[in-house]
Amino acid sequence: MNKLVIDAGKLIKYKRKVKGYSTQELAKLLDVSPGLINNIENAKTDTFNIELLYKISSALDIPVTDILSYNLDTILTSIFDNHEMPSSLKLNLKPLLKALIQLSNNENLSSTKIDIFLEKLVDDINFYSKISSS
Repeated sequence: MNKLVIDAGKLIKYKRKVKGYSTQELAKLLDVSPGLINNIENAKTDTFNIELLYKISSALDIPVTDILSYNLDTILTSIFDNHEMPSSLKLNLKPLLKALIQLSNNENLSSTKIDIFLEKLVDDINFYSKISSS
């Protein structure tokens, strides 16, 4: 298995133990089999649905982005590598995109706040595009 799956499993296992849940208790809470929890924690599977990922995130108080954080920089780098833009623009956009990804995982955030953030993101992108093309 790749590093993302191994790191995610270790984090889930660590947080489960911190919360004081046995594998069986967490499985019951998530309405899955203890074997699936064991396989996720020990990186024997990376095949489970997004709903389960969010349930794990919620039950163990782990932001989804923390579970997937290993690959976040890699994903952003690959996005930027496939688009021609000045490196200064890439450097300024990377934290904004990370913030957007983290924001998207906050289920308690209102659509109004998300709209405001997206407007700011678009304004920042336009600003950085203008200064980098000068």
